[in-house]
Amino acid sequence: MFNLCMHMVSERSDAEDIMQEAFVKIFRELTSFRGESTLGAWLKRIVINQCLNHLRKQKPVLAELDVKEVANIADEDLSFNDITADEIHHAILRLPEGARVVCVLHLLEGYRHSDIAMMLSISESTSKSQYRRALKLLQESLIKKVYEEQV
Repeated sequence: MFNLCMHMVSERSDAEDIMQEAFVKIFRELTSFRGESTLGAWLKRIVINQCLNHLRKQKPVLAELDVKEVANIADEDLSFNDITADEIHHAILRLPEGARVVCVLHLLEGYRHSDIAMMLSISESTSKSQYRRALKLLQESLIKKVYEEQV
């Protein structure tokens, strides 16, 4: 849960505060758990909602993207064999907030774009656009890293 929180908010102190708030909420609302999902899924949803509430208080989470920007995503033919999980984690943390949140929810947590759209109060196409933007930025960041290591 803490790793999920760290991916979404990127600041350790914020993630710690959010986790504390989430567990207070979990203990307060434990009697409302109806067993319609697993306990783990229920806990994860509370943590995600706490993260989203924190991000909303900070600033607007997502901005609509230009369709042309999304259409220009290009594939590169570079070898990423030497990229570590830690480097990918740091690249995710450097993503703009909106793209990072959608990327974490879709790529790492497995949520569908329709579910993400409901969670974030955005359109499904915005979720998909933000995800593509995140992938493009991750790709560019990792390509730059690979290129710098080859030079």
